[in-house]
Amino acid sequence: VKAHYNWSMYQALLNATKRSLRAMKLRLSSNRRSEQGLPPAFFEVELQLDGIGVRLVPSVEEIQAAINGGAVAVLKCSKMIEAWDTVTIPKNVQLILNPNLP
Repeated sequence: VKAHYNWSMYQALLNATKRSLRAMKLRLSSNRRSEQGLPPAFFEVELQLDGIGVRLVPSVEEIQAAINGGAVAVLKCSKMIEAWDTVTIPKNVQLILNPNLP
C-alpha cells in the first residue's frame, strides 16, 4: 500500500511540474492571445529605434534570465517535497532528488 501511494504521489508531482512548465511555455508564446481567450503574456517587449538600429526593452538577456528563474522556481518547489519511501522511486529519479547517493 505504501509503495502505491508513494508512486501515486510521485506521478502527481511529475504531472504538476510538467503542467506548470507547459503553462509557462504557453504564456511565453507569440500566438494571438486575445483572439483565443488565453491569459495575457507574462511581459511585454518594446522595440526602440536608437538611430543606429533597433533594440529590445527589456533585452533578450533579461528576458532569458526571467524565464530561467521561473523554470528553476517551479523545479525547486517540486524538489522540496520529501519522498515517503525512496525504495519505490526509480534509481535515476533518486539521483536527481539527491545527487550525493552512492
